[in-house]
Amino acid sequence: GPQHKVVGNVQGISATALVNSRGLRVSVASAAVYQVDGQVIYKMSVADTVGFGLTFPVGVVASGRLEGNVSVGQGLVTSVETVGYFDENSGGSVVLSALPQGLATLVVRLEGLFQISTTAGVIQVQARTSVTTSPINIQKGPYLRAFKIG
Repeated sequence: GPQHKVVGNVQGISATALVNSRGLRVSVASAAVYQVDGQVIYKMSVADTVGFGLTFPVGVVASGRLEGNVSVGQGLVTSVETVGYFDENSGGSVVLSALPQGLATLVVRLEGLFQISTTAGVIQVQARTSVTTSPINIQKGPYLRAFKIG
């Protein structure tokens, strides 16, 4: 069956370089293809630029997208969506960068295909903020799923 990981506690990320988000990681075997999807729910203490990316084993061929809302939440009637596409063979770079407006609850969605070569390992969601004094607070409930399809 699929792997399914869910974040159980609020996690604050105040680093200005991408760091791994606890709990949002799935293991992958060598010589396999995975369909991966997930969702990150987060809040900001102040409006500040955030970035999201992925890390995965060396030599992986990965393509997909990260979609994020930058102004959504209770009482707000408008939202703006940003989309970052990736087509890479190495992770660790910002795929989606956004400037959330206000203190609303925000969402980033992930969809991708990962062709794993000879190196097994993990696919992991990463995040960063642009100022250490305004952390990203990843809420309870975000998930990451991986389906081995080949």
